[in-house]
Amino acid sequence: MQFNHKTLYESLHNITMRVKIALGDNDIEALGRLGEEHEKIMNDLKHTGLSDDPLMLDLIKEVKNEVDELVAEIERKRDETGRELKKIGNGKNLVAAYR
Repeated sequence: MQFNHKTLYESLHNITMRVKIALGDNDIEALGRLGEEHEKIMNDLKHTGLSDDPLMLDLIKEVKNEVDELVAEIERKRDETGRELKKIGNGKNLVAAYR
C-alpha cells in the first residue's frame, strides 16, 4: 500500500496526542494499543522513505517536537515511578526490620 507522507505525519501527530491523554490518565491498556499503532505508523514511514516536498518541513518539525515532548514526559513519569517504588521498598524494609 502506498502512503502519502502528509497522511502518515498527521497520523503520527494524532497518535502522539492520544498517547499524551492515555499517559495523563494512567491508562496502561490504551498505552499498549497505542504503542502498537505507533509502531505500525513508524514502519509505514520507513517504507515510504524520505519526502522531497519542502512544504512538509513545518509539519515534520511540529510532529518531531511533539514526539520529543512526549518522550520527555514518559521519562519523567518513569523516573517518578522508580522513586515511588524505591520508597515502597524502603518502607517494607523498615517494617521488616522492626518485626
